[in-house]
Amino acid sequence: MASSVPRVLISPSVSGAPPPPPPPPPGIQAGPPPPPPPPVSGHGFAPAPPPGTRAGPPPPPPPPGLRGIPPPPPPAPINGVRLPLTSPNTSNPPAWPAPPPGGFGVLKKVPRKPCIKPKAEMTPVFWTKISLPSILPDTVVSDSTSEADFVMVSKAKSLWEIIPEVPVNEEELVDKFSKKKSEGIKLKTKQSAVNQNLASQSKEKLRMAHIFDAKRSQAVGIVMKNLKIEGKKLTAGDIKTALYEGQTEKLTAEIVKRLDEMKATPEELKLMRDQLTREPDTPLDEPEKWLLDLSQILHFETRLSCLQTFFSFEEKLNTITNPTAALQSILTTLTSSDSVKNILAIILSYGNYMNGGHGQRGQADGFQLDLLGKLKDIKGKDPQVTFLSFVMDIYIERHEKKTFPDCPFPLPESSMMREAETAEPEVALEELKQIEATLTKTEKQVEVVTSSPTISDTPEEGQGFVVKMSTFLDAARIRLDDARTLVKTCQEKFEQAVQFFQWQGKGKKENELIKEFVGIWSAFANDVSVIWKSSQLKAIKERQAADRRKQQIQHDQQKRVSVKTVEKGGFKERMSSLISKRKCTVGESGTTTPKSSMSV
Repeated sequence: MASSVPRVLISPSVSGAPPPPPPPPPGIQAGPPPPPPPPVSGHGFAPAPPPGTRAGPPPPPPPPGLRGIPPPPPPAPINGVRLPLTSPNTSNPPAWPAPPPGGFGVLKKVPRKPCIKPKAEMTPVFWTKISLPSILPDTVVSDSTSEADFVMVSKAKSLWEIIPEVPVNEEELVDKFSKKKSEGIKLKTKQSAVNQNLASQSKEKLRMAHIFDAKRSQAVGIVMKNLKIEGKKLTAGDIKTALYEGQTEKLTAEIVKRLDEMKATPEELKLMRDQLTREPDTPLDEPEKWLLDLSQILHFETRLSCLQTFFSFEEKLNTITNPTAALQSILTTLTSSDSVKNILAIILSYGNYMNGGHGQRGQADGFQLDLLGKLKDIKGKDPQVTFLSFVMDIYIERHEKKTFPDCPFPLPESSMMREAETAEPEVALEELKQIEATLTKTEKQVEVVTSSPTISDTPEEGQGFVVKMSTFLDAARIRLDDARTLVKTCQEKFEQAVQFFQWQGKGKKENELIKEFVGIWSAFANDVSVIWKSSQLKAIKERQAADRRKQQIQHDQQKRVSVKTVEKGGFKERMSSLISKRKCTVGESGTTTPKSSMSV
């Protein structure tokens, strides 16, 4: 038996409505009837469609073969709005209610805050804006809902929904935070000027002639930028004046070196001059122009060469003389120091005793210096005691007992030893010859500058360079002779030291022998220095302990002997005076004064 199918009421007042759909064919069982629609806005049925519109036909019946399939459920609420299925006055499907602004399924974003138009252009506040939703999911819309009613309030409020509005003092705010029109105009004017300047520079740069490649031009530009003295950039004119006057306080060694490295080559100068001859109206680029201006200084390269000799002479000479002077000082100390003799004497005496009875090693009058490096390896019964530490303890006890640990180290310092080890007198003499040749060349260059025509009408102007170099060359000659004498004297002292110690080295050349000789004493000095410092630390601790004991003894004595001073005019002083007078009276009369006669 077929179940009843729910029917839709058709209103007779609506003309042109199509007839209701036929019942389902036999054999197809319809599902349960749909639930009745809920009343909307106080009525039992949905409102009729607006005038001039026609309601659509009812849904068709289900196709054959789908027996037992229930009809589709009523449409779900949209944004809280549930749609009715039938109308009491018409058999047509109910019309859709008016959609909210923006359509169904879209939240209406109506700004919560009013639109504000400031009285003047204000300084902006750069924040990240938060916009709260205007329509919320749990809102139910009825047929009487207006557009203003779509702005709802959420149940779960945030800070920004409940925060109160604060009245704004517009006049004060505009007065303090409005933009100044003049600043904007000034900024635009300044920026426009900068842009015009950059544009003009760009055009001017395009009109310049480029001779160097990009790498060469960049290198010269860097040197131009970094040539400064006391924070002021040196121009070609400043360099010219400093060269003519010999102002070495402005043209430092570093600046002279950079100028010599960056100077234009003859090929580059030829290209620049040809360019100016071919296109005289097109100026050279700044790096090319700068080098061309420097090349036009009278004897530019010659003056730079002279100044390089001026600045490098002292350094080259010290490289030769410092190791040589250190070697000479060490040789003098080793051959004339009593400390060295006393240490070697202790080694010889105790060594002979230890070698007693041995035919080859005993009864020695001396020993080769290579023994000095082996003393620390000779161990006693106690492995912590070496023959070298034993010798140094004896030396300190016999020769430095009163002054130790404040006495000086008995051997040359290790730093001086290391510098003396690099001394090469034969090589030094050859290097001095090269320096002498450089001085001779510089003298000729100064003569060339001196013989050139005057720079200006004033003879004194531009002669500072010549005076500076002449004074330098005279002093350099004297220093060179002194260095040569020092090297030759050092060679003689080394030969004397070899004979003094009767030392037999393994090297064949003088430089090899010097390195070997100084190396022996340098290693020995390092070994002695370790023992010396340890003994000094031990002596300092013993001295501090003795001082503490002495202070403790003095403190104890002060505790045992306590002297109490008697207050002048006090009770004890009066009693002491009275007792002394009584003793004097008894001594004279032989009788005792009655006690009642004593008055205090």
